[in-house]
Amino acid sequence: MPKLIDPLKALQEDREATGGTSSAEVTGARKKTARRPANAKVVGPAQQRHLDSTTSHTHPGGLPDEQSEEARYMAAILADFRVFLTLAWRFLLGNDPNEAQLALAYRLQHGPERDVIMAFRGFSKSWIAALFGIWLLLNNPQLKVMVVSASSKRAVATVNWCLQVIMTMPELESLRPKAHQRQSSQGFDVGPALPEQSPSFFALGITGQQAGWRADFILPDDVESDQNSLTVDGREKISEAVKEFDAILKPYAPEVHGANFKPSVKFLGTPHDAASLYNELPKRGYGVFIMPARYPDAAQIKRYGDRLAKWVLAQLAKHGPGLVGRSIMPLRFTDEDFAKRELAVGKSEFQLQFMLDTSLSDKDKYPLKVRDLMVMSLDPRLGPETVFWSGEPAHRDSTLPAHGFDGDYWQKAQVEEGTARVPYSRIVGHVDPSGRGTDETTLWIAGELNGFVFLLHMWAGMGGSTPANLQAIAKCCVRYRVNTLNVEENFGSGMFAQLLRPVIEKEWERANKAARAARKEEGGTAVEDVKATNQMNKERRILEVLEPPCQAHRIIVNRSIIEYDEESVRAMEGVDTRHRYGWGYQLTHLTREKDCLHHDDRIDGMAGVVGAFADVLGVDPQMMATRASEERQDEEWERLFGPDDGEDENGLPIMGRSDRRAVGLKPTAR
Repeated sequence: MPKLIDPLKALQEDREATGGTSSAEVTGARKKTARRPANAKVVGPAQQRHLDSTTSHTHPGGLPDEQSEEARYMAAILADFRVFLTLAWRFLLGNDPNEAQLALAYRLQHGPERDVIMAFRGFSKSWIAALFGIWLLLNNPQLKVMVVSASSKRAVATVNWCLQVIMTMPELESLRPKAHQRQSSQGFDVGPALPEQSPSFFALGITGQQAGWRADFILPDDVESDQNSLTVDGREKISEAVKEFDAILKPYAPEVHGANFKPSVKFLGTPHDAASLYNELPKRGYGVFIMPARYPDAAQIKRYGDRLAKWVLAQLAKHGPGLVGRSIMPLRFTDEDFAKRELAVGKSEFQLQFMLDTSLSDKDKYPLKVRDLMVMSLDPRLGPETVFWSGEPAHRDSTLPAHGFDGDYWQKAQVEEGTARVPYSRIVGHVDPSGRGTDETTLWIAGELNGFVFLLHMWAGMGGSTPANLQAIAKCCVRYRVNTLNVEENFGSGMFAQLLRPVIEKEWERANKAARAARKEEGGTAVEDVKATNQMNKERRILEVLEPPCQAHRIIVNRSIIEYDEESVRAMEGVDTRHRYGWGYQLTHLTREKDCLHHDDRIDGMAGVVGAFADVLGVDPQMMATRASEERQDEEWERLFGPDDGEDENGLPIMGRSDRRAVGLKPTAR
């Protein structure tokens, strides 16, 4: 069970660690803020001002004990957002916010008026910021809070949730809308609010109509998403849209806003690209606050600079370097959980969306490494049942050209002596067609076995759908006995596949005629049209497919592919530029930046064929190999001794029946 912490004690320690202002007046009321006084009436800001005015005349010596207790209770809530956050957390979830969440809450209250708050996915930053908007209204019901998201649907969900919190949490009774006020998921008024054109709390989409609205607190929550930030044009549109916030934000008025609040814009988000909007906002005067998923090392701290949360630095100073690489929220996200997430999304994506590091070094900027792959000579039909990757220098293959950076070498696949060679589970081909320009038409063929992808063959040629190219592809399909050939239909609306089908069928007719004469197995290749998604730029699409299996060491490359890649490039014209056509170069120089490669046909084709095995890349290879071995052994037993009728369906012996296998194994007298 998670350990519940005292929020006031935590905020006191945090302020001492970060040099914050004293909270002695709040810690003095610790016992009073632990729970709401019994039978206490909820006192809103308006009622409190009335209470204060009557107290000075009626009770010069102070409030009666019951009223004084209520006043101290509400004063503690109104004075520090972290107190309110803890009470809301207990009401909604039954536990307390952790220290990292309290640190973010402190930043919301005491950070700069224009701020960018970045926290990793799953941090609950949206909940915390939405509750901060409610807390502002609890302090001053005349304020206007605007929530903006990448889509209006997401912003509406936040506003609707805030309305539900206000309607159910006892401490917020004074904010509940009255019968004549606006009350919807699009926007609502709080009880004491005076009539205005803008609701007290309302939602907008970043691309929606913003002109005409006014707000004192603007909360842009994840205005940058996977869909709207993938292209240069998309990021520019977001960048221009957020400039409208300066026109929406009300000017500071002491008589309205008081001394402790000024109109502010607090961005919440997780970067989706190295060219994130959140990197541009500091140039416009915004502060930056970063709360990564793990405690950073010295190099990462240097990259973060003064943007890293002071709480993280305080924890490292307090507990030492043993925290480096550990989860900052171990009760919610264990180290093992983060390790699984990193493996699933890839190191560069994890650095971006969990470590919030958009200033990637060259090592991280190019996420695909040849050393993460395995290389060996492969048979077209049979593959090793189990394969192991080793990063040891002794297992490098320095005879093959490597186009990566320092320390990036091909690594030999490790196969234990005596490992069985068995047929691939299936063999798939992928064709990425091109026109008659400088792009190449590429063919990749791969087999799958026990969760590993074996890249068997690559072919590339200029000229598009020429008869020679179609014939070359057909011959490869027959030679490697390709079961399914996927052809991207983005070029020519599927015409390439239409031209290719009869050529492959004719090639198989010749091959099957020879097979029948030799009494061998016949075959065939099914040609299917596939469409590459256009929802994201090509570079990110390729990396999302290749990065996880490469870094999990699930891909084995045939030596002949690397040799062909080198020879085919060397045969091209243009000594200074021909290397750009090479698969090895494209693999090691691919980044998330749009148009980072002059040519990407070969790496795009690789992504197509590897993506065809996405359904098996998430399984345990060792478990699959063991299961396959047991199945083959059972088949051999049945071939020798017939079906085993001495066991039931669960493998338990049936009384009165003999085991044919056991009988077959008994020694016979001579």
